[in-house]
Amino acid sequence: MKSITTWQRQRAAILHQAFTALAEAVQSEAAPLVIGLKAIATRLDGTPLADGKHCLKATPGTLTRAWYKWDAAGRKATALLHEHSAPKHVNQVPPELAKEVQRLATVESGGRDIHQGGVEGAAIHKTLSKRWYSGESLPGVGSWQEFWAARNPSLSLPATIPDFPWCKKTIMRHTGATVLKRMGNVGRAAANKFLPSMERDYSKLRRCELYTLDDVRLDFVAIDEISGRVVELLAYILIEVSSRCIVAFLVKPVDAIKAADVDELLAHGLQADGYGVGVGYQSHIWFERGTVACSEAAQAVLEAFSDGAIKIHRTSMDGGDRKSVV
Repeated sequence: MKSITTWQRQRAAILHQAFTALAEAVQSEAAPLVIGLKAIATRLDGTPLADGKHCLKATPGTLTRAWYKWDAAGRKATALLHEHSAPKHVNQVPPELAKEVQRLATVESGGRDIHQGGVEGAAIHKTLSKRWYSGESLPGVGSWQEFWAARNPSLSLPATIPDFPWCKKTIMRHTGATVLKRMGNVGRAAANKFLPSMERDYSKLRRCELYTLDDVRLDFVAIDEISGRVVELLAYILIEVSSRCIVAFLVKPVDAIKAADVDELLAHGLQADGYGVGVGYQSHIWFERGTVACSEAAQAVLEAFSDGAIKIHRTSMDGGDRKSVV
C-alpha cells in the first residue's frame, strides 16, 4: 500500500467535515441529499490544498460516490482517502448484478457488433439506470429505496432518487470475456477464434499428442442371418495423427454405434503397444464433426484420472448415439 500524503489527508478532512454537516441537514430534512451534494461541489471544487500542487476536485458525481463510500464505512474520514487506501468492498458490484450485466451483454444485445469501443457497456449501464430510476428491483441490489435503506439505516428516504451507484466503466468490467459476448451475440462459430485451439498441423505434432476419431462407410455389407436383410457397415477409427496410424477400430451397422462403444474403443486404443499418453505433454482426443463422442462419464474419468494428461474435445455437432440421428 502506498503512503498517504499530506494533501490526501487534507482532502479527506475537508470532505469529512462537509459530509458530516450535510448528514445532519438531511437527517433534519433541511436539505435533500442530491441538492446538498451539488452545493458542496459548487463550494469546494478547485479548493487549493496544502502542498500548492493539488486542488480539490469536487464534481457532483465524484461527491456522490464518495458519500456512499463514507456512509457505508461508518462515516469515517479514512474512507475518503484515495482508492489504494480505502476499503475495496464498499461499492463493489454484487455477484447477482454482475450476472445480470453478463446476461444483458450476451443475450439481449440484439446481435450488435461487440467491438465498437465499449458501446454495449454504455448501453447496459443506461438500461440498468432506467430500471433503477423507475423503482424496479435489480438483482442483488433491490429497488433504490431498498438500497438506500440498507446503506443509510438512520436516514429517511431522500425526496429525489439518488444517482445509480455504479459508473459505466465499472459496469463494462463485468460484461464478460470477448468470447462469451461474441458467442451470445453471433454464435459459436464467431466465438471460436477467441478460444484456445489445438495445433492440427501434422508436421508439428509430437507422438501421441493428438488422436482423432472419425467414421467411414465401408465398401462391403453384411447379411443378417435371421432376417436376410442387407446391413450397411460403418468403421469407427481411432487415429494417432502424427504417425497417421490407426491404433484401434470397430465395425458395426451404421445405426448401431453408441457412446459405450466409443468408450471401449478409447480404452483399447490408448493401451496399444507404442501408443498411449504423451510424455511431458498433454494428449488431445478430437471427435470429428458429426461423429459419436464418448460418454461424459468416460471423459470425466480419462481427464481426471490422467491428472490432466488427456484432454477431450467435442465439436458443436456431437453426433450422439447413431440410432438417434438416423
